[in-house]
Amino acid sequence: MMTRTLSNSMMSLRGFQVFLAAVFALWACTAQAVTLNFDQHVQGNNLGSVTVATLEAVEVAEGVQMTLTNTAVVGGFKAHVSQLLMSYAGALSGLSFSQDSGVTSTGFSVGNLYNAGHNYQLEVLWPLSNQAAFKDRLNIGGSSTFTILGASLDELFQSAAPAMIHVRGLSGGGSAKYVASFAPVPLPAAGLMLLAALGLLGVARRRRA
Repeated sequence: MMTRTLSNSMMSLRGFQVFLAAVFALWACTAQAVTLNFDQHVQGNNLGSVTVATLEAVEVAEGVQMTLTNTAVVGGFKAHVSQLLMSYAGALSGLSFSQDSGVTSTGFSVGNLYNAGHNYQLEVLWPLSNQAAFKDRLNIGGSSTFTILGASLDELFQSAAPAMIHVRGLSGGGSAKYVASFAPVPLPAAGLMLLAALGLLGVARRRRA
């Protein structure tokens, strides 16, 4: 009786290991995601050491889906993000844009875009005018979710200035340009999780043998 109980326990443990390995493997495949904080002033009004916006990027089947959020801006009066510039190291041909939700962009362009001393390859624009009492602009607290179709997260944000935003509508009619403080590298975390998954599967296979 005790032997049968022990055998059942070992089988349950092996089943759990296989399940856990599958979870790790799935997690590794979906771990391609990074977040950039725009907190480094480069031009215009200096708002201090604040994060004026965040950009979340995740790799999806169609490309890279991003959510740009305008966070609280010190000294802002109807402060809104009008421009996002990003570096891209891969092939630019075939890239396109899809608006998913939130504030609708007014333009997307690909090419050599020189701005504030840095070279960028991708540009996304949002409304500048006072449309519908400001509500159609990317104001403080607002966000815009979109997908760069055909893009790869591995090729994004690979320069010294990986991305930059232009904030307009500051008090006194000023504007500011901020870059992200660092270029994230998303691969190691996914790689470690994949190795953990393979290790658990190997242990389960040896115990079964």
